[in-house]
Amino acid sequence: MAKIPKQSVKLSLPREEDIVDQSPRSYLGMSQIGGNCERLMWYYFRQAFTSEFSRRTMRIFERGNWEEERVVNELRDLHGFTIEDAQMEYKDLGGHFIGHSDGGVRHPTLTGDERVVLEIKSMNQKGFTALTKHGLEKSKPGYYAQIILYLYYEGLERALYIVTNKDNEERKVFFVPANDDKAIELVKRAASIITAISPPKKIGGPDWFECKWCDAYDICHFDKPIKDNCRLCEEAKPDIDGTWLCTSKNIPAVEMCNGYSSILSD
Repeated sequence: MAKIPKQSVKLSLPREEDIVDQSPRSYLGMSQIGGNCERLMWYYFRQAFTSEFSRRTMRIFERGNWEEERVVNELRDLHGFTIEDAQMEYKDLGGHFIGHSDGGVRHPTLTGDERVVLEIKSMNQKGFTALTKHGLEKSKPGYYAQIILYLYYEGLERALYIVTNKDNEERKVFFVPANDDKAIELVKRAASIITAISPPKKIGGPDWFECKWCDAYDICHFDKPIKDNCRLCEEAKPDIDGTWLCTSKNIPAVEMCNGYSSILSD
């Protein structure tokens, strides 16, 4: 029988450093459109690369899903909310622009007969402090954008926003009012990205702080080979039903062919 070591021993789990490929979305997400870099959104939409995440990052994503379930259960069981449409999907621009809210809720006194969009988030202390100091629109423009888009598409006046501090379980709960003018701007922005046949301008050079942490850093600044696919062909265009059309053959653009010619070839 092996002796149990007297001192603690640091172990490295054999698969902990594995990198997990995340299949790209088939659409431009409403959760993306509030970001700063339209070029990155274009790369995502055209599926120029596959995102790679560590197992640690994947656990962070999973924890966000657990938080949503926990908050929904508490709203219903502890606070008397009626939960409607646990997940709600919104589509626009021919099905190429899609978002998913955490549903809608009602409360006999807090909302009366009014339905409000529900959005649940979690963040670390740094993000929580910034939210407290600067407000949602300034500190988390991506979150703000998706909320006002959901309100716009449902024609509702406000959303219930609940955010949990992952470091100490503190919560902030507040209503976010609709902003249709801003939402329309975001839809126009999405349309310009979806229809663009070349990447939008870069927001900075390789030393720019936002670029250093970007998934498309090597593609954008150092010409790393792209993941060739039909969406990056000169003959492909987004169709009206959320699919892609090969204009030279008038058939769905679903796989590479001998006629492929990249729009990034230059």
